[in-house]
Amino acid sequence: MSNSINNIVYYDFPWSKGELYFNPQDQLIKLNFYLTSPILEKNCYISPNSVKFIKELSIYFSGEKITFSVPINLDGCTAYRRNVYQVLVKSATYGKTITYKELSLIAGGSPRSIGQAMKHNPIGIVIPCHRVVGSSGLGGFSGGLEVKKYLVNLERRN
Repeated sequence: MSNSINNIVYYDFPWSKGELYFNPQDQLIKLNFYLTSPILEKNCYISPNSVKFIKELSIYFSGEKITFSVPINLDGCTAYRRNVYQVLVKSATYGKTITYKELSLIAGGSPRSIGQAMKHNPIGIVIPCHRVVGSSGLGGFSGGLEVKKYLVNLERRN
């Protein structure tokens, strides 16, 4: 397994152009909600899984409930974070939220360690950190609170 970057695919999110990173095994390894560097056409290779993921994102943003099936690679994450992400995907399904405290009781750790895991989530939306909320509000979000509100509201409408 590898988390080295083989290609970057650019995607037009509803709020901005972003980046999808795939490794040489055609596994999704990172998703950026915003551009982090100038667009480099030479790094663009439309692989089978990038085409599949773009279709899945389009379905998701159209408001349809979807379970993402693109292969992902979390080799760059700690065992604790990988466990938290697995528990999150199973516990906070489409349209539902879970608090940092609730997730910590299921996955282990503290609400703060859950927050750190969410902050370092390399594959937002697929690993739905936007569904983790504070006990008295939305909590934080590395993509920005407006994006978190957008994603939570998109799922609640459907």
